[in-house]
Amino acid sequence: MSEDEIEPGILQVFRLCVGVEWLLAGGAALLRWRQHADIADAALWTWAQSSFLLLWLTLPWLPRAVGRVFLPVALVVASASPLVGQALSARAMVASGTPALLAIAEPGRLSMLLMVPLLLVSVQYGYRAMLAFTWGTSLLMLALTLALVPLGRGVLLALVLGAGLRPLVFMLVGFIVVRLSKAQRQLRRDLVQKNAQLANYASTLEELAVSRERNRLARELHDTLAHTLSALSIQLKALEVQLGSAPEQARATLAQAQGITSSGLDEARRTLHALRARPLESMGLLAALRQLAERGAERCGWAAQVHMPPALPALPAEVEQQLYRVAEEALQNVERHAQARHVRLALQHSSGIIQLEVADDGVGFDSAAPAPTGHYGLGGLRERAQLIGAALEVASAPGRGTRLRLSVPYAEGRA
Repeated sequence: MSEDEIEPGILQVFRLCVGVEWLLAGGAALLRWRQHADIADAALWTWAQSSFLLLWLTLPWLPRAVGRVFLPVALVVASASPLVGQALSARAMVASGTPALLAIAEPGRLSMLLMVPLLLVSVQYGYRAMLAFTWGTSLLMLALTLALVPLGRGVLLALVLGAGLRPLVFMLVGFIVVRLSKAQRQLRRDLVQKNAQLANYASTLEELAVSRERNRLARELHDTLAHTLSALSIQLKALEVQLGSAPEQARATLAQAQGITSSGLDEARRTLHALRARPLESMGLLAALRQLAERGAERCGWAAQVHMPPALPALPAEVEQQLYRVAEEALQNVERHAQARHVRLALQHSSGIIQLEVADDGVGFDSAAPAPTGHYGLGGLRERAQLIGAALEVASAPGRGTRLRLSVPYAEGRA
């Protein structure tokens, strides 16, 4: 915040205090005029300066018209006017026969009137301005009293001591307010900085989510369209060779190509449906996993064994999403490549670990061999595991099936 910018809430508090002072000063002036017209000048002075301040702080166009001096002028008036009023009141009391010592004795009214500008100066301008206000008002009060009130030597000593006592109290109060105001400003600056960092973090997360979605779409297209188009390309090349020499074989090849096209179209439709569907939101993780295994069994004819706990601890949405997608991709790999008769899908949790396991008794593969370039199957599963800080284990061998195990740590008792 710049030095010329007014702290939030200062003007509202200032207007409220001046409004209360205006009402009290008006009532006091009326009461004193009826009882002691000769000492009503001080109350009238206080009411007049309150009226000026109230008008100054209320006019909506005035801050723009006067600029940076708007608040300092109001604070100077609010600080000097009570001092003038106190000096006028003391002079009137001495003139009416009141002893000078009693006339200048401060019962707390002046300190109360000066406390509001003291607090506002401390909040807005800091420690140095608070010191200037404290000693400036004390010296001004001393000068006005000496100029307007006839005093003896003993009374003068009391006045000097009183003028020195008030600054000590004001400095203590002002020091506390300045420290609290600085702490509040620092908190606001930290909050602005953290909000900016949060906005950058949100933007980064959005970009990361887009990148993840692109990778997922690449995996889905690899497993559907790329596989279908590759098989279709082989069939069309064979058909080109067979057209001239073996018409019967050409017709059979054409039928196979049509079957591949139809199967690929069905697979693409199923993939698009899966991309649009939100099973986790509609049925929850456990039911969605069970549905995955059961639908795979219906399409492929394998025997599905599903083992699920009665309930799960509260998990972050991202963890649930990746658990579901890993199970989905693992079952799709079984469907396309494993030629399995039995498939097991299990989910369990213990000691802060969620464990997902997909196992089959299919043809298997050499898990130690590197994946071909551009192959998105296991690579996509490992990417999903990394997104949630999980460990992925794949155990397989030719003719001995495949077992995939995903272990996800989670904080117990936290969503």
